[in-house]
Amino acid sequence: MYPSLIFEQIQSPEDKLYTFFNKVYTESFDENERRTPQNLALEMQNPKANVCVIRAVLNEAELGIMKYYTNGNNQSLVSQSVEDIEHSMPVGILIYWEFAEFIYLGHFAIAEDFRNHKLGGQFLSNFLKDTSKPVILEVELPDTDLAVRRIGFYERLGLKLYTKSYMQPAYSPSLQSIPLYLMETERTHLLEKEFDKIVKMMHTEIYWESNQSTPLTQTAQDNCI
Repeated sequence: MYPSLIFEQIQSPEDKLYTFFNKVYTESFDENERRTPQNLALEMQNPKANVCVIRAVLNEAELGIMKYYTNGNNQSLVSQSVEDIEHSMPVGILIYWEFAEFIYLGHFAIAEDFRNHKLGGQFLSNFLKDTSKPVILEVELPDTDLAVRRIGFYERLGLKLYTKSYMQPAYSPSLQSIPLYLMETERTHLLEKEFDKIVKMMHTEIYWESNQSTPLTQTAQDNCI
């Protein structure tokens, strides 16, 4: 029996879970695959963005198992964090953007201590079931065994691969754009019908660093300095 998995949004770098989030974020993604700390703080303030920590809700027996898998390190344990939850432990991170027509699933990773226990598949399966909107995500080109396995992982969860040319804009001027593919939930056909429109929206809204202006207000930027 798997523990229940929930996610909690982080509002700023001052959040008590930010240290855990940032550790998983930097360990799981290369420099050209993630935002700078300053731009991550801006992303947290964007009303369309959701920067979250994934938690496993545990009973006493499961809690003991989780401590075993982390070599007894319970520094990330959060007790009584939600009124009706006895114990919960951060196990991963998630960033997603919600638009009127679709949800873009950006960064998703399970912390190293908790990998290979099917938590990622369990969480994403529930996430996809809980939304009626198309879910779109980016994947590396299937040029390596790891990339092929990742695509297969998403396909088993009910996403389909589109091999139409797509470039992910760079997260900063010093980095390069990356050729990727897009995937979408099988039951929807948004990319088939409106590929160019969706890509333009993603490039404008999500990858604001590639544009001259940011979608955030000057006040929001000032608050992050």
